[in-house]
Amino acid sequence: MWFGVSLLYRSTHLIPIGDGIWEEVVLLVQASSRDNAEKIASEFAKSREVEYDVAAGDRVIWIFDSVSGICEVEQEELQSGIEIFSRFLRDSEVASMRTKLE
Repeated sequence: MWFGVSLLYRSTHLIPIGDGIWEEVVLLVQASSRDNAEKIASEFAKSREVEYDVAAGDRVIWIFDSVSGICEVEQEELQSGIEIFSRFLRDSEVASMRTKLE
């Protein structure tokens, strides 16, 4: 079975920056069950944690926070245009998504 798994990462800085910055990643995972898909995705997400130096002596660290959603992909044969993940959003969430990061 195939699953779309939504992962949340959060950034931390040595120099505080006000509102935190988060990243949502949707990953396609082949697994025998929903629980197995979560385990595979979590292990992958942890392996992608990274840290690096930025301007003015700051250091950014991206940390895997959680699996925020899992959606089974109904089709076995993958092709262009297949939906792998969906969720319902409130007006406030859409407004937030449309706000550009500075």
